[in-house]
Amino acid sequence: LVFAQLEREQTGERTSATMQYRAEQGLWNGGRVFGYDLDPENKGILQINSEQAEIVKKAFELCIEKGSAGQVQKYLNEFGYRMPVYESRRGKKHGGNLFTKQAVIRMLTNPVYVGKILWAENEFDGKHEPIIEENTFSQIQEILNKNRKTRSNEKLPVEHVYILQGIIRCGQCGSM
Repeated sequence: LVFAQLEREQTGERTSATMQYRAEQGLWNGGRVFGYDLDPENKGILQINSEQAEIVKKAFELCIEKGSAGQVQKYLNEFGYRMPVYESRRGKKHGGNLFTKQAVIRMLTNPVYVGKILWAENEFDGKHEPIIEENTFSQIQEILNKNRKTRSNEKLPVEHVYILQGIIRCGQCGSM
């Protein structure tokens, strides 16, 4: 068991080191990115998918115009834009769904669209063409950061611990 654990840890470390190296070289480490396809001839290099890239550009323009990811999501869904359809290795069809707000936020905050590769919270210059300009991307980040809500706990400071604390609310005023 000790040797199996050691082998598992070494494999994980090697995989992580390889992915770090690939990111430093500007190569994509895997996964689907809306707006890009993998280049079949040059592994690890993304190619722009022109149809999807137009939707990405539209989403960034809309965010500047409308001022929120939620409004971008509503517009994309109302005008018939959908997530891409793809087939898994097992032959199952995925995608074709409406855009979710989270998918739009992921798109608007992904540095891959300005030609960067993100790995372990570090950004590296990618070998792929950007879809969006840097200044547009940074403008969107400012808009999204301004819109983020800070979450706070509505409960008052705890003086006493009660058995049903946090479970029951007042029927008249709604307080805990």
